[in-house]
Amino acid sequence: MANRRFQRHQSLEKEMKSLHVVISTDGSGDVSSIDGAGVASVSHSTNQYTITLEDSYSKLMGVSVIGGVAASFHVDSHDVVSAKTIVVEASATQASSDIFVVVDVKNSSVK
Repeated sequence: MANRRFQRHQSLEKEMKSLHVVISTDGSGDVSSIDGAGVASVSHSTNQYTITLEDSYSKLMGVSVIGGVAASFHVDSHDVVSAKTIVVEASATQASSDIFVVVDVKNSSVK
């Protein structure tokens, strides 16, 4: 589990963590830069963005994505336990815009 200094977060679920990342894209949708704590890298392939987390977590609780271009997003696959990845797919190429992502994860199996 992630051993970082997290700030207070209120939730009915125990040990909830939120990771925020801004993914900047170039004209072809490729990733030009990322900004956000807790994310190791983001790669792009055919409207899919693979977000690799720096740490593993016990459970993915939710993903929110807002793109700069009129497109819808959905989570294609995820493994926050061992591979530490979340794959988000866009319905259209993200040309020269920012993609804002919030990942909510559980940091332990405590109920």
